[in-house]
Amino acid sequence: MQNDPAKTLLSHKASLESLFDKLPALIYCKDTQGRIVCVNDALAASFHMTKADFEGKFTQDFPPQATGRLLADDANIIRTGNAEENMFLPYETPDGQRWAYAYKFPFRDMDGTIIGIIGFAMDVTELKRMQTELKRNEEKYRNFFETTKDCVYITTLDGTILEFNNAALEMFGYESKEQLKAVPVQDLYKDPQDRKRLQEKIARDGMVDKLPIVMRRKNDQLMHVQITALPLKDDNGDIYGYQGTIHDITALEKVEAQQKMLEAELRQAQKMEAVAKLSGGIAHDFNNLLFTIMGSIEMSQSFTGKEQGKQLDRAYRACLEAKQLIRRFLELSENAPATNSQGSIVELIQRATDSRVALSDRIYYEIQIEGGLYRVAFVYDQLLQALENLLSNAENALTDEGTIKVAAENVELNETLLDLGKSLAPGKYVKISVSDNGVGIPKDKLDKIFDPYFSTHKQPSNKGQGLGLTTVYATVKRHKGDIRVDSEPGKGTTFSIYLPAV
Repeated sequence: MQNDPAKTLLSHKASLESLFDKLPALIYCKDTQGRIVCVNDALAASFHMTKADFEGKFTQDFPPQATGRLLADDANIIRTGNAEENMFLPYETPDGQRWAYAYKFPFRDMDGTIIGIIGFAMDVTELKRMQTELKRNEEKYRNFFETTKDCVYITTLDGTILEFNNAALEMFGYESKEQLKAVPVQDLYKDPQDRKRLQEKIARDGMVDKLPIVMRRKNDQLMHVQITALPLKDDNGDIYGYQGTIHDITALEKVEAQQKMLEAELRQAQKMEAVAKLSGGIAHDFNNLLFTIMGSIEMSQSFTGKEQGKQLDRAYRACLEAKQLIRRFLELSENAPATNSQGSIVELIQRATDSRVALSDRIYYEIQIEGGLYRVAFVYDQLLQALENLLSNAENALTDEGTIKVAAENVELNETLLDLGKSLAPGKYVKISVSDNGVGIPKDKLDKIFDPYFSTHKQPSNKGQGLGLTTVYATVKRHKGDIRVDSEPGKGTTFSIYLPAV
């Protein structure tokens, strides 16, 4: 007589329950009719029910939302005899929705006949939550990684680039990630030794934070950056790579440099304003005193003998030199004549250089004047004196033989001349340059060369020499222009005057 599968399964119920209750998984057993024979304690507890609430009932006796696919109809397994494994499915409990990995397979008797189904379900709700949170965090990181304007990177210890974001391509000027990955990290530094110093600092301090470094773009253009880097360590604590960010501060460096230049320009302007006021007062008072002295000398010359007359002549010549000094002070003052008239820059340069070219036997003059110079409104005598002062300064910079180059050209500024450290408005200008290949000016003295009576020479030989460049500066400013000086010790100096075109 053939055994009844249901009775056979019931005969195993006690042993099955004893085994199932010892396991933390959610376990149930059905007969071939779909009737629940038994469940373990874990499954009953997860639904806030008892085992008796399940036994003898069918899946359809429970609300679909309660058991979901966990206790769904398993007729297909009975029909085919094939197990269903690794099913990731949700189910609803009084405590809310949960997730499980379910395994269902046919339960056979000694003869191999299917007498029921056994289902195992491992609750993985916490794992699911962790995966969801991990994915969310990964998306946040990826979003930051790809959208931040800073370069985010991961490299090996030897300098191989493993990972970087799109900002790195833009920052270093490469077209594709393949191109940039093929470049050793050391080649991205202006000085490859900087990377070694960075590695030493990380090994010593554990990290680097906003370390200023100069790096190199694909087109060899240099950029100032701040690097933040952390070490990547293996299980033994050994460093095998680095990760961090690179922040481009080239624009900030330029703005800060421009700000310093403008501050220096402002200080110079304030200084010259004070000099101008002082010079005007001194010149006025000194001129009144000199007028009285020279008048007295002229009167005394009519009543003195030959010897006393010589002394009076010497005193009178000294007064004439003092008048020239007063003229220099007047050129610095705010009351200096400034009636502009359009003139020829070419003729002005020729007049200033012709006599020097003819008389000099140790200095070679090179004159370069561009054709079609813009017209410039200027006070002829003032600008001539300024140019002569620059030529005298250049001659004094030549210890022996040398070359002085005088050039004039048109320039057009599309934006303010901040990159030159000056404050000119956009527009057309005539640029007059006086260059020498003399001793040059030390960098620490460049910001003082326009100060009254400041000289780079230890023993100035010419009278009034201390006011030459000061007068040049005041004259150029009075003409609404600007002046720049470039110098390197041992290589020479170039003074460039910018005068606005009419």
